Amino acid sequence: MNLIFKEDEIMKIIFRKGIFIIIVFLILLCFGCGKETSETLNTESKIERKNKTKTEEELQTKETKVVIDMADRTVEVPKNIKKVYCTSPVGTIITYTISPNLLAGLNYELSDNVKEFMPSSFTSLPVLGGWFGQGNNGNMEEIAKVKPDIIINAGTIVDKTVDFSDNLQKKLGIPVVFVGVDLKSMDKSYKFLGDLLDQRDRTDELGNYVSMTLSEVKKKVKDIPQKDKIRVYYAETSTGLQTDPAGSPHTQVLDLVGGINVADVKPVSSYGRAEVTVEQLIKWNPDLIITGHTETEAAYDYMQNDSVMKNLRAIQNGNIYEVPNVPFSWFDRPPSANTILGLKWTAQILYPEIFKYDLKKEVKKFYKLYYSYDLTEAQIDRLLKRGNR
Repeated sequence: MNLIFKEDEIMKIIFRKGIFIIIVFLILLCFGCGKETSETLNTESKIERKNKTKTEEELQTKETKVVIDMADRTVEVPKNIKKVYCTSPVGTIITYTISPNLLAGLNYELSDNVKEFMPSSFTSLPVLGGWFGQGNNGNMEEIAKVKPDIIINAGTIVDKTVDFSDNLQKKLGIPVVFVGVDLKSMDKSYKFLGDLLDQRDRTDELGNYVSMTLSEVKKKVKDIPQKDKIRVYYAETSTGLQTDPAGSPHTQVLDLVGGINVADVKPVSSYGRAEVTVEQLIKWNPDLIITGHTETEAAYDYMQNDSVMKNLRAIQNGNIYEVPNVPFSWFDRPPSANTILGLKWTAQILYPEIFKYDLKKEVKKFYKLYYSYDLTEAQIDRLLKRGNR
């Protein structure tokens, strides 16, 4: 019995020790698993943090905003726009007045006369072409090379506006924003561009000048009796035998200052410039003639020396004036921000007894505000040589 008892006791001891060993083993196993789980969680946490940081960085470099452009198109654009290409001089000029540094390229080669009034950082930009005038197109390959953040298609809204903007955006893979530019509402154009380009302080200043100028001109023009309004012919090209009628975007300045456009011709869509005969011009016999001017076209001398046209009432009375045109025309072509000054100039040419501007002072102020350029007295005299009463 004693032997059996001892064996029984031994079995109990072995059983207890076995349980103890198992418990210790389980504790160690759990500790190891816990450590591994902790390390795994820590590793996963690090990966998540790394991925989160990477995602934030991507969002920071690709931040965009959605805008409704002035043709009611929805366009996604970068929030921080640093570089802009414009499809025509209309957009290039209004953007230039906000900041030349925003522009990625030119629409055409600039003449030395134009370069005189502009910083070299702008005049040295690549010529990218554009969709304007007759037969001009943008260089798609060169536009893509300069990598603009957005493309601005500016002008008046016509049937092809939306399709052109959509197609260009699709071809280049660059957001295209349409900006309506019309002299009567150019203050709104500046407001839109200020929001788009994050330049509201600057565009508010420019837009306010537009608003005040328009308001002043309209106020004075409405009091001019119809019988006292001046009959005007706008002479285009080197002979002066092309023109645009009332209501054309190319004669907006004349319409707004209360001039009567004598041109009884059908408007030519887009580019404008309807053909006129000498006989028609003699029949209209305007009180005053405004001649356009470009590097290759100037009707001012031609009309005064022509054996027939020199007998026109306007020329006989010395009422023929050439539009100042550098760096951009004050009257037309392109019909952009440059024509704001043209309102004051044309109003005073037509109605000097009503619009009593100190024109030299107004010109100097405008060039400083819009072109950031300080004109000298000699430059002002040169600008007004054929355009001052």
